[in-house]
This record gives sequence, structure tokens and C-alpha cells, in this order.
Amino acid sequence: MKKNEGCACGNKDCCKQDTGQGFEVKGKPLLSNDEWKLTHKRSYMEMWFDQYNHSMEFTRTLIQSIALILQLVILWKLFS
Repeated sequence: MKKNEGCACGNKDCCKQDTGQGFEVKGKPLLSNDEWKLTHKRSYMEMWFDQYNHSMEFTRTLIQSIALILQLVILWKLFS
């Protein structure tokens, strides 16, 4: 049995090639690095949302919890 020294596909040079980012089909990239960068430019707003994602989730959860507590207080005062 032949021992594979390169990639799982059996091609020795496959893993040594710069494939860039994105999906590969039989070791050939669908997009080069330059094409990937051009098509996946991120705006300032998207980068800001990514940076503060956890803070926004916490704020959303906190506001929802406060709204639930206020609803319960209103219902309690209404029916008592």
C-alpha cells in the first residue's frame, strides 16, 4: 500500500499550494486571496457590531428582563 505524504487526497503538492480563503474543489480554490478580499469587504458598521456583539446581547437580555418584571408588577397591581 502506498503511503500518502501530502494531503488526504493523495497529492503531494496539494497542501503546499496557497489556496487562499474559501472553499476548495479537488485542491483548486474557488476564489483567490485577492478575489476573496474584494468580495468580502466589511463596512465599519459591521466591524463595530462584531466587536460589541456580546455587550449588545447582554443589553437586549437586560431590557427584556426589566420589561417582563414591569409587566408582572402591572398585572399584580391590576388584579389585586
